[in-house]
Amino acid sequence: MITTEALYFDGRQSQARRVRVSLNGRDLWIEYATGECFWPTSELRITPQLGSAPQGIFLPEGGKLEVANHDFMLQLEALTDRTGEGRWLHHLESRYRYVILAVSLALGLGWLMISQGVPLASRYLAFATPLQLDLILGEEVLALLDKRWLEPSKLPETEQQHYRQLFQRMVREADAATPLQLQFRAGGTVGANAFALPSGIVVVTDELIELAQADAEVMGVFAHEIGHLVYRHGVRHVLQDSLLVLLTTLFVGDAASSGALLAALPVLLVESHYSREFESEADRYAVLLMQRAGLDRQHLGRMLQRLGESHGGEESGALSYLSTHPMTQERIEMIAHWGQGKASDVTHKVAISAH
Repeated sequence: MITTEALYFDGRQSQARRVRVSLNGRDLWIEYATGECFWPTSELRITPQLGSAPQGIFLPEGGKLEVANHDFMLQLEALTDRTGEGRWLHHLESRYRYVILAVSLALGLGWLMISQGVPLASRYLAFATPLQLDLILGEEVLALLDKRWLEPSKLPETEQQHYRQLFQRMVREADAATPLQLQFRAGGTVGANAFALPSGIVVVTDELIELAQADAEVMGVFAHEIGHLVYRHGVRHVLQDSLLVLLTTLFVGDAASSGALLAALPVLLVESHYSREFESEADRYAVLLMQRAGLDRQHLGRMLQRLGESHGGEESGALSYLSTHPMTQERIEMIAHWGQGKASDVTHKVAISAH
C-alpha cells in the first residue's frame, strides 16, 4: 500500500482540508480527521501532469483532491488504465524549447490582437455606435475641461465671429451633414491648443489664435480637428481602451477594472492622448480638406512648427497639442508628401449631430 498527503476540497467551500490518501488494490482510500472512505479508481477523473504542479483527482461526489506526489499519481494512473493519458502535455511543458515556442506564440497572438484586432474592432464599433453616445461624452468632457483646465475666452466677440465664419467654411468643404460647433476658451496652463470633442464641438484656445500669423494657419487646425470628428477618433479611442480592459479581464479575470473604466470614460478621454495613427489620419484629412478650400497645405506645416516651439519642442501637458503626435518635423514632411494628392480624394462626410 502506498500512502501520501493531499489537499481535499469538498466542492462547497474554498477552504482545503489536509487528508491522507492511499491505494489499496484498485481502490483509493481517503482518511479524514473524522473518518475515512474509498472510491474505485475506475470512477476517478485525473488531470494531466504539468511540471511540478499538484495533480487533481476529481471524485464522484463532487470533491477534489490535489496531490503533489507524482510517484503516487503514476501508480494511480496505472490502476485507472490511463497511463500516458495527457503525458504529451507534460512532455511539451517539460521541454524548454516547446515552452519558449508556446510563450512566443502567445505573445505574438496577444500583440496581434492589440495592434491590429483592437483598432479594427474599435473602428467598426465606433461607426456602429449611436451618436447619442458621442453627445453624452462630449458634454461631460467639456464640463470636465472647464472645471480643471480651461477658463472663459477673452477674445473679443467680433474676433470670435470672424473665426466661426472661417470654421464654417471648412465644415462646408467637408460636406458636413450637420453643422459643427466652434467654442473658444482661455488655455491657461494648457496654452496654445485645439481639440475636438465627440459631440462635434471643436475647442480652440485664445493662445492658439494669438500664435497664428495667418487665418489659413488657423483653418489648417480647424481641418485637422474636423478630421478627428470625421473618423470618430474620440469614441474609437475610448472603445480601444475598453477593449483592452476587457481582454485583460478575459486573461486575468479582473472584472473590477472593467466597471471602473465604465465609470471613468470622460476622464479617460481627457487625460489620454490620441494615438499616432489617429493624428496621422487627421493630418491627412486636413491636407485634403485644405486643398478643397484652395489653401496652401504649408500653412498647416508652419502652424505645427510654431505650436511645437510654443511647447518647448516637447510633449508637455495633459492636453498638449503635440502629445503622442509624430514629431513636428516628421509631420511636416508627411504633410508635404500627402499634399501631392487630389482634392477630390476627400469623400468623407461628417456624420456627427452637433447641438
